[in-house]
Amino acid sequence: QNNRLNNADLQLSSKKITQKTPRKRSENAQKTTQKTTQKTTQKTTQKTTQKTTQKIINALVANSSATRKELAEIAGISEDGIKWNLDKLRKEGRIKRIGPDKGGHWEIIPQTPTKSPSQT
Repeated sequence: QNNRLNNADLQLSSKKITQKTPRKRSENAQKTTQKTTQKTTQKTTQKTTQKTTQKIINALVANSSATRKELAEIAGISEDGIKWNLDKLRKEGRIKRIGPDKGGHWEIIPQTPTKSPSQT
């Protein structure tokens, strides 16, 4: 009789659990969550890249002959990450390499602030 009672209790319990289980989110809710996640990821990536870029520029101002390894330690990213950032900075016209890979140095190109439409 105890087995029957326990089985009945289990069946009743499993029905309650099933009823309390939330339904699948609607497609709209999933799409909204996906868009929000994507925007947040883009903003976070952009801010992180800006901070990393600034760390690299500050390090090059302090030591224009810094190696990729030294820059990687300062910025807290890999040497490949430093290479990517240096290429990006070079393409943006923010830095310039003077001399050979070994024995050369980096030159920081001063940026002229862009005027906003309200300043013209």
